[in-house]
Amino acid sequence: MKRKFIFHQPYNPNLLKTKFIKVFILVVVLFYALFTIPLRADESAPSPCDKSFTVAGAITHFKMPAALKVDQKAIEAAKSADVIIYVGGLNAGLEGEESSLVCPGFNHGDRTRIELPYVQERILRTLHNIGKPVIFVNCTGSALAMPWEAANLDAILQAWYPGGEGGTAVTDVLFENYNPAGRLPVTFYEKTSDLPDFNDYRMFKGKVLFPFGYGLSYTTFQYQTVRLKSTKFKLNGEIQLTFPIKNTGSRNGDEVVQIYVRHMNSPVPQPIRSLVAFKRIHVDKGATVMAKFKIPVERFRYWGVEKKEYVVDYGKYEIQIGASSNDIRQFYQVSVVKL
Repeated sequence: MKRKFIFHQPYNPNLLKTKFIKVFILVVVLFYALFTIPLRADESAPSPCDKSFTVAGAITHFKMPAALKVDQKAIEAAKSADVIIYVGGLNAGLEGEESSLVCPGFNHGDRTRIELPYVQERILRTLHNIGKPVIFVNCTGSALAMPWEAANLDAILQAWYPGGEGGTAVTDVLFENYNPAGRLPVTFYEKTSDLPDFNDYRMFKGKVLFPFGYGLSYTTFQYQTVRLKSTKFKLNGEIQLTFPIKNTGSRNGDEVVQIYVRHMNSPVPQPIRSLVAFKRIHVDKGATVMAKFKIPVERFRYWGVEKKEYVVDYGKYEIQIGASSNDIRQFYQVSVVKL
C-alpha cells in the first residue's frame, strides 16, 4: 500500500524493510555536483566555470566544464537495486555568506536563481528512467525549485544541513522508525520567475511548489469543531480556541496545528494571511486530543508606516485553522471592538 511521505509523493516504505533489499545510494559530494553550474535563464546548457574563491578564509580553485556526463558506472549499479536513494542539493560554499565564487546561479554566496543545479536534474532524470523507486534526499539551507522532481520522483525528503547525526535521522525516517512532523519555515516556489517582489511576497497569489507550513506524516489527522468563548475582543484581549484533533491513521504521530489571521477590512494592504500561533501536538493512533490556544489580540498587529509604530485596527478578522498555509480546515470570524 502506498503512503504519503514526509515531504511529497507516495512511495512504499516497506521496500526498505525487505530482508534482502538492495539499496543503491548515490551521494553527490562537495566539488563534484554540489558545485555544478545551473542553466542560465536564456540557455539550454550550463556554462563553464573556472574560479578561485574563498570559503571561511580558505582559498579554493574550482573548475567546472560546460557539460558533465552522468557516470555510467553509477547508473549500471543503480539498475541492480530495488530502491535508489539520491542525496544532493547545495552546500554552504554555494549559498553561504561572503563566498567569492561568482558563477551563473551564484554570486558571492547569494543565489541568482533557485532551480536545482542542472547536472543533478540530469542525474535524477536518468535514475528515474531506470524504472526503480527513486528517493531524493535534498540537503540545502534554503528553498529549491524542483517541479519535475516533485511530479516524477517517488519521494522527496528535505533534510536541510542535518549535522553529524543527519544520516541517522534520515535513515530513521526512511525506514519508518520515526514518524516525522517537520513543517517548512519558508515557501518553495516552482521557478525563479515566480519570485514576487520582496515588498509583495506576503501577497503572492500564484501557485507554489510547497507552501509555508507544509509537511507530511505517516498518519492523518482530523480537525473537529472549534469552541470560541467569544467573537468580540478588546485591543488588550485574548482569543481562546479549543477543538479536538483525531488521529485517523494507523500510526502514533505529531500534528503541527497552525493558526492564521486575515484582516478583512484593513485601510492598508495586508498579507493574505499571517501566522499568529502554532503548536505541535502528539496524538496516538485512534485517539483524540484537545488542542488549546490562547492568542493575544496584539498579534494581529502590523507596522503602521505613518504612525511609525505597530497598529491593531478595529474591525473584522478571519481566524483560519489548518495544517499549513494552504491547507486551512476551518474559518471563524471575530471582531476587535471598542468596549
